[in-house]
Amino acid sequence: MSQRAVMAVRKTLGAQTQGTMADMFSDSESTGSDVASCETPYRPKFGLSALFWTVGTIGLTLAYLRRFDSPTVYANAIAAVVGACLIGAAVGWRPRRMVDAIYWAVVITIAAYLSVIGDIRSNQTFHFAWAAVGAVTGACCGVISPKRVFRRMLAGCVAAAAVMAVFAQFGSLRDGSFDLFCAPVVGAFVGLQIELVLWVERGSSIARYMTASWLLLAVIAGNLIVPLVLA
Repeated sequence: MSQRAVMAVRKTLGAQTQGTMADMFSDSESTGSDVASCETPYRPKFGLSALFWTVGTIGLTLAYLRRFDSPTVYANAIAAVVGACLIGAAVGWRPRRMVDAIYWAVVITIAAYLSVIGDIRSNQTFHFAWAAVGAVTGACCGVISPKRVFRRMLAGCVAAAAVMAVFAQFGSLRDGSFDLFCAPVVGAFVGLQIELVLWVERGSSIARYMTASWLLLAVIAGNLIVPLVLA
């Protein structure tokens, strides 16, 4: 074989080797980008639809609170929401999930406060106790990553029981033993409910603000229907 033929064979083998290595690197880069895209968590965007649902829910909530014709009810509701924001920020700061913690703390706090505000026989300590249960439970369940149902329910159960135990010890609850029994059950249900909302959000185009709005509207509707049924 002549020297010219040997040089031609070497060039051909070198070009094939470079092409194979380039394909390998391109495959690895594409695989890495695919994995990164799969591991990137879903972050809902706050657009016009979210603004509509949020404003509508806030309006219906204020309209419901207006039925009580008491400035104290409004003041307590604002204090509960502010406290939920602070608790959510404190719980979500270290695991770097502050947005999720604040969001669920506020949503569950409003739902809890609306659920007990209709009981006019109870004092303000009872209302704040369940609002605090909602804030701490929502924050603790909100910081947990999706697809961990048992851990989320356990966190809600423990958080709700601990907060209610504090209020039962230092507060003046009307029926402390019943509240102590119900709090961990409600906390576990909150964890399950948040997991279901996140599951619906991952599997469809229904964002969490829509399901949260439905939750608050269901609480308001239940408060309006129950007195009619019991009457």
